[in-house]
Amino acid sequence: MTDLPQLQTNLVDAATRQRRRRRVRRVTVRVAVAATLLVAFPLLAREIAAPDPEVIAPTPTPTATAGPPKTVEEAFAVFRRPATARDTPPWLAAGDEARFIGGPKAHPVYLVKRGDELCLAVRNTQQPMVCNLARAFVSGEALLVRARGNLLTVALPDAVRTVRITTPGFKPFTLEAADALAVTLGSRSTRLEWVAPDGTPRADHLYGRDAAAHWGRFWDAERPADHLDDLPGARRIVSDRKVDAWLVPRRNAVCLVVRSGNDQNSGCRRNLGNSSFPIVVSVEHRIVAAFPDRLRPLSVEPPSRHSNQSNALLIRDGDDAVTFTYRDTAGVREVRLPDQKDFVLNADPMSPLDLMPE
Repeated sequence: MTDLPQLQTNLVDAATRQRRRRRVRRVTVRVAVAATLLVAFPLLAREIAAPDPEVIAPTPTPTATAGPPKTVEEAFAVFRRPATARDTPPWLAAGDEARFIGGPKAHPVYLVKRGDELCLAVRNTQQPMVCNLARAFVSGEALLVRARGNLLTVALPDAVRTVRITTPGFKPFTLEAADALAVTLGSRSTRLEWVAPDGTPRADHLYGRDAAAHWGRFWDAERPADHLDDLPGARRIVSDRKVDAWLVPRRNAVCLVVRSGNDQNSGCRRNLGNSSFPIVVSVEHRIVAAFPDRLRPLSVEPPSRHSNQSNALLIRDGDDAVTFTYRDTAGVREVRLPDQKDFVLNADPMSPLDLMPE
């Protein structure tokens, strides 16, 4: 389930002990810790968040501020209290100032001030700190995020009250930030949405190892027309009176299914990192090219009846078409089409049912 089994054990053990006790209110910086727990994650979020009792951060000294925060101390309450022995780990560099903000004993989490930067450190993982200019985190324009493997840690400033979590394939949900948060991530892409202290809505995408990292259509809410029997998570990208096409997420793969009347053809790309080429599927000379987000369809030569829908190219008279062009970050690319009525390009000719679902 996760590449940090000891961390997962500590989190679950802590949650079990915490359920037997009255919840203790914590006014420390909130920390979101994501592990690979792929079922019932809205419910588990509150339960696994509680750290071991011996590593609860000290209560900060509150300070009233008017308007949006302008300093790290105003934005993060842990820096408004004196440092303790827990806040000065042996690895701390000279000139740095750290505060322990939570996490299990085996993997404590720290906020670190380093000059004009603010850093997030999860120790005992043999990984460096994540640092960036503090002003973005103070203003709430961005959240300080550290992602390593299947573990995600997010430090929330005091003024961020809620975080909305969206993961393709799951219903979005909102968590209150009054207590420590834990959300699931694993290999899935996730969108975090919050309101900055100045009232501005903000969002951040954390891309995982799934189809949604490259195909934005999977972020859209499911509609009745998206349904495809036995293929959960499908999204229709082409709708025409003679042709329909769907993108289908599979484990470590994405598939394109094209139907024309009673005929169907499909192809699956099993290397999700290969986002430099469209997936092209033809059935009865009706061609659909599905483009990853970084690509844009352009034209068909010689001119043929075609249309662009949901970043997909539909060529209705594929027996006349010879090439089509698209644009990537390096310029314009050309694809030469086979002189066949049924074919698959840039993917394996196969059914999504031959692969495991996400």
